[in-house]
Amino acid sequence: MSAMPQQQNMMQNSEGPHALLNMESERQFIREKIFNYIMLRQTREMTPQVMDIARRLEEGLFKIAATKEDYLNLDTLESRLHALIKHPPPESTISATK
Repeated sequence: MSAMPQQQNMMQNSEGPHALLNMESERQFIREKIFNYIMLRQTREMTPQVMDIARRLEEGLFKIAATKEDYLNLDTLESRLHALIKHPPPESTISATK
């Protein structure tokens, strides 16, 4: 399944077609949670690469979320990150959205 229908599905189930524009602060919040999760498990100093990893993981979570509520659920964030890392979306899905 491509990322675009999933994104559209999430937006239709939440706030409509303009929801992408309205979610930037929420997406930044999730990026920061991912970054903090990574940093807790890292022993070296913070690097720009870690923030890039957090950004990429957040993008993956955003693309596969069925609803806004699923995307923002902090109770499942860690398990969703593990699942995304173990089973990343096909490369064609990632490159199609760049």
